[in-house]
Amino acid sequence: MHRNTMQYKKIFDSMSPEHIEEMNQRQEEEHIKQAYAFKVGYEQDICYLCGKSFKTISKNEPCLHWLLRQCKFKKKDFPEY
Repeated sequence: MHRNTMQYKKIFDSMSPEHIEEMNQRQEEEHIKQAYAFKVGYEQDICYLCGKSFKTISKNEPCLHWLLRQCKFKKKDFPEY
């Protein structure tokens, strides 16, 4: 996938320092919220994203919790793109 990095540079260069700080603050708050949700879910052996057990895989609904490898997914479990 090709990305036009100069386009992103122009966008960021056009932002005020205050706007960048506000965006960074929002991102930090979201990070803290998701880290907490992950920790709570992990303690209960439940994925905070899909609500299923870490040991569960649904081939029709792939989830990032598979990367924890508790459900032993295989390459064939992913749809081909």
